[in-house]
Amino acid sequence: MMSLIWVSPIVSYLTRARAMEMRLAALDGNDAERVAAFEQILALARASAGQATLINRLVGQAIVLHTTDELRCELNEAGIAPETGRAMLAAMDRQLGP
Repeated sequence: MMSLIWVSPIVSYLTRARAMEMRLAALDGNDAERVAAFEQILALARASAGQATLINRLVGQAIVLHTTDELRCELNEAGIAPETGRAMLAAMDRQLGP
């Protein structure tokens, strides 16, 4: 079993990497990759928040807050197509629940 010392940095690294891919996909106009990166980040948050320790739950919540803040910044800069918005809302429903 991995200790918490190693789990948190790995999750943090993966989250930042996928957030950067989400940003690059937005700049390239690749909405499918943008939605996929967004959903994978939310899946990491769900997996972290589902752990038994408080720190992992807090990390999961922080990931969701960071990701939705990044999305908000992207929306302010360029907006998104309605289909992409619906896909992102569906990803949030799948990964975070209603």
